[in-house]
Amino acid sequence: MKRDGSKVLRYSLALALVALLSILISCEQIFTYSPLSWAQRDPADLPPAQQVSYAQNLLGSGADREIFAAAYEAIADSSDPEVQLLASKVAVSASGLNDAVEELFKSMDSLDEESIQTILDGVDKDMLANAVTSMDKADADGATKESISSADYVVTAAAVLLASEEDITSETTFDEIDSAFETASNDDGATTYQKAAYYLREAGYSDAKDLEQLL
Repeated sequence: MKRDGSKVLRYSLALALVALLSILISCEQIFTYSPLSWAQRDPADLPPAQQVSYAQNLLGSGADREIFAAAYEAIADSSDPEVQLLASKVAVSASGLNDAVEELFKSMDSLDEESIQTILDGVDKDMLANAVTSMDKADADGATKESISSADYVVTAAAVLLASEEDITSETTFDEIDSAFETASNDDGATTYQKAAYYLREAGYSDAKDLEQLL
């Protein structure tokens, strides 16, 4: 059976990002715990300020993905860049990426291509795309940019890669992806790898080899 080079490469990159996320967890809260009963409220019924507070309180609560999705929808149209930063984080949780990272992290010693694919296929690509869109808006604001952490940027880079439908050939290598750092951008016309490289650069990484060494 012919292997899907696009998926193999994308999952290899995603696994490198997962390894990086597992390192960052020591200083940033990536996973969620301890679900709270108040999270069952419908945020659509709350005033705007309370919708923001609700979404903020959800982070780290361990609420279901559906609850995070509702919280994202409630704040997604905000014109406040700080709220867009929050929306990006909420969308990541709604996508199931946090859960996938946790599962991959726990199974790191026994992972193979098939199991990686199975886990990552459960992530909601549309919600990851929402997370990237909101991060684009947050990153464009100078004051808000100062509040964005390295972990936020790495998560966004992972979201860019996993949400992409761009065709990637099996001949593509880390070296070729590395060239995207030279033209890294999060502009509308940027390629998947230029955009991922932009967010990795903002996280403090200068090339893809930094990630390749994590595999």
